[in-house]
Amino acid sequence: MHSKDNRWVISYNGEIYNAATLKQRLEAREAILWTGHSDTEIMLEAIAQWGVARALELAEGMLAFAAWDRRDRKLYLARDRMGEKPLYVSFLSNGVAFASELKAFHGLRGFQSSLHPEAIRQYFVHGYIPSPLSIYRTTFKLPPGSWICLDQHSMRHIGTVSEFQQACVTYWSAADLAAQSTPKLAADESIEALKHAFEASVSNRMLADVPVGAFLSGGIDSSLVAAVMQQKSSHRVKTFTIGFSEKAFDESVQAERVARYLGSDHQTVRFSPEQALDLLPRSIEVYDEPFADTSQLPTMLLASVTRPHVTVSLSGDGADELFGGYPRYWNAMRHMRTYQRWPVALRRSIGRLATTLFVHPGFAAARRIDRVATAMQQLDAAGVHDCLSSVWVRPQADILAGNTSFPGAVMNNSSLSGNLGASHMLLSDQLRYLPDDLMVKTDRASMAVSLEVRMPFLSPSMVELSWRIPFHDKIQGSLGKLPLRRLLRTYLPDDLIKLPKRGFNVPIAQWLRGPLRGWAEQMLDATTIKSGGYLNERAARAIWSRHLAGKDESQALWTILCFQFWLGHTSASAP
Repeated sequence: MHSKDNRWVISYNGEIYNAATLKQRLEAREAILWTGHSDTEIMLEAIAQWGVARALELAEGMLAFAAWDRRDRKLYLARDRMGEKPLYVSFLSNGVAFASELKAFHGLRGFQSSLHPEAIRQYFVHGYIPSPLSIYRTTFKLPPGSWICLDQHSMRHIGTVSEFQQACVTYWSAADLAAQSTPKLAADESIEALKHAFEASVSNRMLADVPVGAFLSGGIDSSLVAAVMQQKSSHRVKTFTIGFSEKAFDESVQAERVARYLGSDHQTVRFSPEQALDLLPRSIEVYDEPFADTSQLPTMLLASVTRPHVTVSLSGDGADELFGGYPRYWNAMRHMRTYQRWPVALRRSIGRLATTLFVHPGFAAARRIDRVATAMQQLDAAGVHDCLSSVWVRPQADILAGNTSFPGAVMNNSSLSGNLGASHMLLSDQLRYLPDDLMVKTDRASMAVSLEVRMPFLSPSMVELSWRIPFHDKIQGSLGKLPLRRLLRTYLPDDLIKLPKRGFNVPIAQWLRGPLRGWAEQMLDATTIKSGGYLNERAARAIWSRHLAGKDESQALWTILCFQFWLGHTSASAP
């Protein structure tokens, strides 16, 4: 699409929730003869009138776009604030390409398919590949809340992740919000402000000329979304959930109770290991690069059963990271209180000694000891949190083959610096886990079936408001998301609220010993691992043996299995 002045051309993906407001502001400047009613046209004219940077500051939504400046011959690439929509940039041997999926580059002449060693290492640390890395050496993810301008000169000088980071311009960051000394809200003030901001956010995301529904697990976040939707809807809202036969993992009963109370039109679909096996080949195409979130497969199923009924679905994603919903937050603080009883020098000496004596591939408890030994050397709860939430603390020593070269730190993580105390844990997850795991999981699964998922908790007003609520008002003891719990009481009775958090967990440990065992054995075959060349075959087999013997190694195993499965279905070349 071309701008009215014929200077700009845009390729756009996403949704702008304040499009009507932007349109009014544009029309106040000059009369515009609109050709349609699309967000794309509004964003294009905003860029033409105000420039890329100002247009991004004014737009609220989930979006990614490429805008070509025909006059100055410059390409602008941009991504939304929280990373809801993806945008990849690949530096080819003969130019540059951009896309919302990695697979789009595979057939291009000049695409460099060699794998990035640091991306592999980061994948085994986190279970996903954090921005701006991708699995490919010269292909990068544009970070959330940023844009980049490319011309013939700059394209020739970007080939590494650090060079790409230096070229990116940040127009919005949760780290900036966290660092601001904005006056904090009292508990009573925060609930009233949350109610106003959240209802406005849900209302904006319900606007559509197609059917709109919601994912409903029965937890605090999705129940809030569904409750506000039903309150503001003139008809029964369609809600959807995934159930498991294993009761310890099944939230469908709670979801059905909430749905009955709200009066929504609810549907539950059961997820079985047989369905998981059927979805595995499709997951390689959907997720494009190694990705090891155990809920990725049920998310794919949930999206596929939702799409025949609605075109847009609202989700509760983001609430845990904004308001402190994960048990790992209070676990990290509990560990830190224990460690602080000892002098830092003593903790570090004990940690280094434990690592030296016990951390080697042949020792069954090596990974657990390494995690704790590294955690006890940290100076604050945020450092402890990062250690305890890692899948592998030192993958290059524990699981990766010794013949693979790892360059060490190649990314600039300055956005994670600063003294935020325990709130640093939330910021870390907002900058990494949220965009690079949760957003990837949901966006790829939903877009694969042409379902648009919108996330009310991630509106700028909600994110900004979350940082005005003190940490001690979010988490007390082993209870998190206190503001959302209080808010939910205005919509639901207490018996539907006071339930322990389960999360979207999958009984993967049992399934790997049972229905998925045959597939796992194929992935862990010694010949298969050796032919791949990236993993330590003996270490992988030892972990598998411990899991079969009853020790839960499912999280570490899932990273190995997903990597091996992806590697066997890709034409990637060696690094």
